[in-house]
Amino acid sequence: MAKKKSPEDEGGSKPLPKPPSFDQKKAKMYQEILSSVSHDLKTPLATVIGSLEVHDRMKHRLPADKSDELIAAALQEAYRLDSFFTNIIDIFRIENGLVKVKKEACDLEMLLRDCADKYRYRIKGNSISCFFPSPLQTCHTDPVLVCRILGLLIDNAIRYAGNPPVVSLAARQEGRKAIITVSDNGLGIPLGRKNQIFSKYTRLKHGDNRNAGTGLGLTISKGLTRLLKGTIDVSNSTSGGAVFTIIIPI
Repeated sequence: MAKKKSPEDEGGSKPLPKPPSFDQKKAKMYQEILSSVSHDLKTPLATVIGSLEVHDRMKHRLPADKSDELIAAALQEAYRLDSFFTNIIDIFRIENGLVKVKKEACDLEMLLRDCADKYRYRIKGNSISCFFPSPLQTCHTDPVLVCRILGLLIDNAIRYAGNPPVVSLAARQEGRKAIITVSDNGLGIPLGRKNQIFSKYTRLKHGDNRNAGTGLGLTISKGLTRLLKGTIDVSNSTSGGAVFTIIIPI
């Protein structure tokens, strides 16, 4: 009986071993990263390209208001892309210890009002209300990091607020701590999902399948708050919507 020839006898090579399969945890993380990139990169890019293509093809026939609308849509999504790449860089810097805290004396109330002003354009016909029950004293903190944290929370609140959106920023001082809240009138945090909302690449879903969290913004907020030796938490308001609370030493 003839011996069965092996691949080596036939002049071939050994079959390559199959690559190891991802375990479930790694596979889930991989899918979450792909989902985040797909949602935060491809979607706004498609809007930018589509709006500019229509504007370019029909620029001599478009009414002025329609032309402005297309340019505004492209610009809005370009801002969104810029935010996405900034978040990617921030995550890398935080996880590799490259963010340095630079404290200085600053007017906390003015700082918070400036942060709110930067995002007013996002709420058409509405504003971000600021509430300070008592005058805020000059504090000693890193104004750049505080503004970055609040910007991310305000952006998140606007994105998931109700219709029309209502976003509020409030602050008070207790001893040597500042307590700052950012609230909205959205659907709030789904029951039992509070502990997941600050996880990287996690997107929570409401019952109506609407996104209720960001992939990176809230993770960055938590990381920066920790660098300031503070804490961040989230709860649901009794009147509806989410309330993010930051406590930082000043």
